[in-house]
Amino acid sequence: NISLTGNWNGTGGTFTPGTGTVTFNGTANNVTQTFNPGASSFYDLTINNTGTGTAKVQLSTNALTVTHYMYVNAGTFDPNSLTVTGSGTNTLNVTGTILVDAATFAGSYASFETLTLNSGSTVNYNRGGTQEVNPVSYYNLTLSNSSAKTMTSVTTITGDLTVSGSATMTGN
Repeated sequence: NISLTGNWNGTGGTFTPGTGTVTFNGTANNVTQTFNPGASSFYDLTINNTGTGTAKVQLSTNALTVTHYMYVNAGTFDPNSLTVTGSGTNTLNVTGTILVDAATFAGSYASFETLTLNSGSTVNYNRGGTQEVNPVSYYNLTLSNSSAKTMTSVTTITGDLTVSGSATMTGN
């Protein structure tokens, strides 16, 4: 297992994950932990960034493949216009916040067999262009930045719905 409070820069070499967990444990306020996975995949990945303000873990340079579990327990995960792909038997489990910056949820988080949005979680569709909102049950749903965010089917929101910036929401 690896616990990291800094950045991951996979610009060369090989990382073989085995069956361990890589945990981003950032604690600094308003700090972005950058994550370049290079060509490596990850077995279990945990985002546990407790910094406040704009603190987040953000992909950089390369897309990410997770082969088992991806947990976003605390803080914000930003795919940064790259794709996170679930491979094998896999789950995306969210208690913190995930950003969706592709035109669809699957454009940011592809091929996850199971999506679990726990109490307190937030999914923020924050693309500066049109987006389709995945028809699942959300705890908190945020539609931000700009352009139309279209509900493609029945969507259940247990917590709060926030529409901000110049985003517009279109029902189904």
